Amino acid sequence: MKIIQILSGPAVQILSFCIILVGSPEFGGPYGFFLYHALLEAYVFAVIGVAGIIITALSFINNGKKVIVIQFIGALTMIASLLVFFFSSDHFMNMYAFTQIIPLLTLFLFIAIVALITRRFFRMYN
Repeated sequence: MKIIQILSGPAVQILSFCIILVGSPEFGGPYGFFLYHALLEAYVFAVIGVAGIIITALSFINNGKKVIVIQFIGALTMIASLLVFFFSSDHFMNMYAFTQIIPLLTLFLFIAIVALITRRFFRMYN
C-alpha cells in the first residue's frame, strides 16, 4: 500500500506529466519542454498544462482528504492539456513520437499514475 501512495503522490504526478516524450519527425522532447516554450507564446495547451501543474502543486500545502481532490482536479487538467495538444490542428503531427516504445512508455506511466490517483479519489467516497 505504501508504494501506491508514493506512486500517486503529487511530485510523481507532475514529473510523469512533464517527461512524456512528444514530437514530430523533425523535433521531439519532453512535454515539459513544449509547455515552457509554448507558454511564452500563450498557447492554450500550455496554459492548461501549467494550470494543471500549479493545481497539483497546491496539494503540497494541504493535508488530509483535500490533497487527493486537488490532485484529481490537477490530473483532469493535465489530461485536458494533452488532449488539446494532440488534437489541435497545429500540433497534430506530435503524435508521431508514439510510434516508438520509449514515448509510449512515458505516456503509459502517466496514465497509470492518473489511474492510481483516480482510484484513491473514488475510494475516498466509498
